[in-house]
Amino acid sequence: MSYNFINEASTVKPSSLCKYDTNVGYTTDFSINGDVSGWDYWNGIHTYTCWGNFLFGTLYGSFGLIGRSTIFSPVPAKTHYIVKITMKINPVERFGTQVLPTVGRLMWATTSDSSWTVAKSHDFTIYSDNEWHVYNLNLGGKQYWQGDINNLRLYPIYSDGRSGDEFFIKNIKIVSVDTFDCKNTACDYYLNYSHPCLGTGSKGYCKSFAINTEVYAIEEGVNDEFIININDYGNETIKLDSI
Repeated sequence: MSYNFINEASTVKPSSLCKYDTNVGYTTDFSINGDVSGWDYWNGIHTYTCWGNFLFGTLYGSFGLIGRSTIFSPVPAKTHYIVKITMKINPVERFGTQVLPTVGRLMWATTSDSSWTVAKSHDFTIYSDNEWHVYNLNLGGKQYWQGDINNLRLYPIYSDGRSGDEFFIKNIKIVSVDTFDCKNTACDYYLNYSHPCLGTGSKGYCKSFAINTEVYAIEEGVNDEFIININDYGNETIKLDSI
């Protein structure tokens, strides 16, 4: 079924930035079914895979842990200290004194220290309500968020989980508040890069023109509507003034 985004948007405007001119130091890509984007380590979890643009798994105990067996390109902790996790927790029903999980944990490794320790971790509040939430974790004040980050581990549920609890993750990103870099080293303009990159060139555009000219009498309530549908995003009705 088509959906008309224009009806719900106040402004529709394409970005003028090159997609490689970015403040994102690391991001996951869960767009390929069955490809977990390098997050191939898990513990306390079954039915773990990627499908439909998100990563998911089911707990068989009180916690769930996911991580990577390989490192990613180093990200400078000094400039990139916000970790964004878009996640949903779907818990099984609780009874009596059984409580919902409320704590997740992020851990990290660096190029100078590949160990997984409590010192290099951050606990955060999770919401077990079967709704999507974006968790913005500011790690700038953490003592050991330093050097170059090259690996992450995540407990979607750190404690109080139960068998059957599910988690779904759309993405995990390390971003900077104000530092941008070019990620396309093969670009001819790479050595001249500065933000915003001037090597993007001019935007492409398409200009319409009239094939022929006709004069129509517009009558209110009869032929005063012009309906367009671009790329199946849904019909957009434009009211024409009578002349």
